[in-house]
Amino acid sequence: MNRYYIKSDGKLYGLIDESKIREKIVSGFFKTDSLISADAKEWIPVQQILEVVPKRVTPVLRAVPKANHNALPPPPIWQSATLPEQEPAPKPASFWQIDWHSRRTLYWGIGALAALLLIVAGIAESVIYFSALGEAESFQEVCDRYQQAVGVVTITFEDANHQLVSSVAGIKVEPTTPFGTAWAIDKNHFVTNAHVAYGIQEMKTTSIVKYASVILGVQMCRDAANEGIRINTEADLKQYYQQNQKKYDKMAEEIKSWLQQGGLRVRSVAIHLSHSDGKILNVTGVQVHPSYGNKTQEDARGAYDFAILTTDKPTETWFKLASDKELHRLTTGTELGSLGFPMEGIIANGNIDVQKPEASFKDGNIVKITDFQYHHAADPRQNLCLIHSIPAAGGASGSPIFLKNGHVVAILWGVENHGKDQSGARIGSAVLQNYGTRIDALAPVKNQSKHDIREWLGETK
Repeated sequence: MNRYYIKSDGKLYGLIDESKIREKIVSGFFKTDSLISADAKEWIPVQQILEVVPKRVTPVLRAVPKANHNALPPPPIWQSATLPEQEPAPKPASFWQIDWHSRRTLYWGIGALAALLLIVAGIAESVIYFSALGEAESFQEVCDRYQQAVGVVTITFEDANHQLVSSVAGIKVEPTTPFGTAWAIDKNHFVTNAHVAYGIQEMKTTSIVKYASVILGVQMCRDAANEGIRINTEADLKQYYQQNQKKYDKMAEEIKSWLQQGGLRVRSVAIHLSHSDGKILNVTGVQVHPSYGNKTQEDARGAYDFAILTTDKPTETWFKLASDKELHRLTTGTELGSLGFPMEGIIANGNIDVQKPEASFKDGNIVKITDFQYHHAADPRQNLCLIHSIPAAGGASGSPIFLKNGHVVAILWGVENHGKDQSGARIGSAVLQNYGTRIDALAPVKNQSKHDIREWLGETK
C-alpha cells in the first residue's frame, strides 16, 4: 500500500496510507484540491494520482521531467485525453472511523436539519389547513369546506333534581332550545350577535313572569292553530287570550309556581356543529362588544351587535375574515352567501335536528353600503352597514356573510319585516332588505374581558 504526504487547507499531513487518504477525501476532511507527494518535495494534485472524483480534462501536452526515482510519475499524455477508467468506489467509512472534526460537523448538520423539519412541520400544519386546497371559487365549495365551522347556539334546562326539563305545568317543552347561529374564527372561538349572547342570559335571569309568558304564548299559538285560528299580530294573540282567559290564567299560575320553586336551571349552553354527526362544544366564556346596549342610533342599527363565545373543545374548521382591501372593494351588487339556522316562522324550528343540525345556505347581493346614518361615506372605513338581499329569519342571527372565496365580510343581525304570522313569528318583507355589519367592526370584542358562562348566567358553578 503506497503512503503519501498531503497538503490540505494549509496544513501538512503524512505519511498516510492511500486508502486512508481516499476515506478522508470522501468524508470531507481533505479537500479535493489537496496536493500530494511521495517525498514532501515535489507536489502534484491528489486527483492525478487517486482519482477520487474522476474528471474529464482537456488534452494537454506535458514536458517529461528528468528522471527522479523518488518522485511520483506524472500521468501519461494519453490518459489526459480521455476519461480515466474509474476505480471501484472506496467503501464508505463507518461513523466511528470518521475523525472528530467531521463527526462534529455531522452532529451540527443533523441538529440543524431536525430543527428545520420541526419548524417546517409547524408551519405546514397551518399552511395545509388554510391553503392546501387553495381559495374556494364558488359558494358550493364554501359550503363543502365550512359547514362544520357553523353551529346552532342552544341552551339546555334541567330541574332541581338535575333531570332534563320535558314539561312545565303540563305544557310539553323541549329541554334543549336553539336560538341563534355562531361560526368559528379559530379553534375555540365563535362569533355571534351580542343579542344572542344576551339572549342566553335573559332566558335564565329574566323575570319569572316573562319566562312564563313565553311558555304560555307558545301554548296559545299551538291551541289557536289546532282550532284553525290565524294569529298574525300581537293583537290577534291578545284577543285569543281574552276569549280563553280563565284557561290560560290557570296555566300561568301553575307555571309561575313551578318556576318559583327553583325548578329551572341551565344545564349547559352549547354550540351544536353543522354537518358533524353530532359534535357539541360547550360554551365556557362570553365576550361582548363594549358599546352594545348604549341606546344610541348606531347601537339600534346593529353597529355593535357582536359577541365571541369560547368553547371547551376545539373545532377543526374555521372561517377566514376578509382583508381590509376586500372589504373596501365591496360594491352594490356584490354576490354574498350565508350559512345559518333560520327558524322563526318555519315548521319545526326550521326542521332543525338539534342533535345533528345542518346549516341552511342562502345567497343574495349587496343592496346598499352605508354608514349607520344610512349615508354612503366617502371614506370606505366608515361604511360598516351592509344592506343585502339574503333571506333571513329569527335563528339566523349571528350568521356569517361571505364572498365566493369563503372570506367573511359581515355578520347578519337584522331583518325587515311586516307583521306576524299565526304563530306570532315575524313575516319578512318581500323587498328582501336585511342587515349585516361589516366584520372589521368585530375587532374591539377581542380585547374585552371574558365572562365565565356561569357568571354570565348568574349561577354558581
